Amino acid sequence: MVAKEYFSRLLNKAIDEDTLIVLSSAQSARAHSWLKSNNFIVDDLILARGFTLRKLIGAVPKDSIEERAGTNKVKQKNSGFYNCDNSCIGIDIQCISELFPLGLPIDLKVDEDLLGIFTSKELSYAQSKDQPLQTLTGIFAAKEAAKKCSKNKFNFTDLEILPNKNGTPHADGFSISISHSQDYAVAIATVNKEENTSHDVSMQELGKIEIKPLDQSKCSPLNSIGSFIIPITLTLLLLLELMRFLGIIKL
Repeated sequence: MVAKEYFSRLLNKAIDEDTLIVLSSAQSARAHSWLKSNNFIVDDLILARGFTLRKLIGAVPKDSIEERAGTNKVKQKNSGFYNCDNSCIGIDIQCISELFPLGLPIDLKVDEDLLGIFTSKELSYAQSKDQPLQTLTGIFAAKEAAKKCSKNKFNFTDLEILPNKNGTPHADGFSISISHSQDYAVAIATVNKEENTSHDVSMQELGKIEIKPLDQSKCSPLNSIGSFIIPITLTLLLLLELMRFLGIIKL
């Protein structure tokens, strides 16, 4: 049985159809990705609460999986996955050996499990690091933390976490922090709430105001006369002050 062989490798121990399997979040993510790629539809809750292979196995046509995945994708696009209040925060800790029980695959980009968790850019970035296992475990912990502070479900590959120009982890819609200690990676995530847009709206309204040149024909005669008298008066005062300074006149 293919599933029996897979879960034996994942758990690094021999199991049979009636062995109670309890997975960590890392193992559950890998198992869910593998099951989906092998034409199984499995509820996440089943993987989270413990199961046996006898209860788990239930093959379904692949087109049903694709149809269901397409439906979920549409729902996610309409709802978004950053719906949360200001107090939301997510934290997660992962063990490297649970996410990679057999170490690093020769080619990350052809591993079915990993392709269901990480994007191709994330895998390429990890391969460029001295410790790719630690890097990917940290990214996975950050994805889990982001899920915990988001009210809506989303697939792991929908959220891409890569370093920004300063070298710190970055993900659209979230603030991310990742830390490592020996065989563990811990991450924390918060939702980036949209700033108050009242200022932006007012600026947009100001941009709609049309500024026209002054129509002199509509000005009152008093305003027109004042525009000439004031500069002439100032010129005369300056001239008189200059003549007094030179002694031409005495006031």
